[in-house]
Amino acid sequence: MDDVRDLKALQIDALREVANIGAGHAATALSQMTNRRIMISVPEINIARLEEVPELLGSAQEVVCAVLMHMLGDLTGRANQAVMLTRSDPQPHQVAAAHAYFEKDPVGPPELYTKIDATSAAVAAVHWFASAMMITRRDSEGDPSDAPPTCWPMPTGDLSDDLGLQAIRGMALGESPRDIVIAMVRDGVSARALLEELLTGIHQAWVLYGENHTSVPIRQINETFLGRMTRMAVEGRDRIL
Repeated sequence: MDDVRDLKALQIDALREVANIGAGHAATALSQMTNRRIMISVPEINIARLEEVPELLGSAQEVVCAVLMHMLGDLTGRANQAVMLTRSDPQPHQVAAAHAYFEKDPVGPPELYTKIDATSAAVAAVHWFASAMMITRRDSEGDPSDAPPTCWPMPTGDLSDDLGLQAIRGMALGESPRDIVIAMVRDGVSARALLEELLTGIHQAWVLYGENHTSVPIRQINETFLGRMTRMAVEGRDRIL
């Protein structure tokens, strides 16, 4: 590769995960030193020439803190693991583990970001997102069934900017969540970005479900929606791969 600015989305995602692991270790160390809780956000990755960095950091009058590091040679340890975890081919045991985490927390278990590779997590997330959308759709139609559908409805409209609905379209065409994610990642979609959008979609379906039951206590709405979504996703888990 002649110019690192030509990195693909999958490679950028790998670098972001490496930075995220490093920031996590730094936050843990700082927390232990200061006896305070240290919060971090997912790092941003910008590929630029060294002379362009000052402009990215802000105006000359603004005080900033920066670290310049030279990285040479092969990655080792956790950094190498982070790069490996961005593979485009989901691993069945990782998908099964992600599904199990969803059973414990249907709206976004944190383990998806720490113990499962993003591609495998996205496969399970497609399945759970589809279940969330179907439960909300059926509820709006007065259908109390939690059984997985024999076929998924085809979404309409412009889907170019909606990764979640693109996944639903694939399921409507008879594709499995595994095949959908593999195709999207190989087309340049970041597995992490796909995962985050699917989790956002699950939350939005949850909100829409609640808007259909404004006279019902919020706790009852939450229990009903999450219970119905979980039953559908668990019953149809053999379709994930």
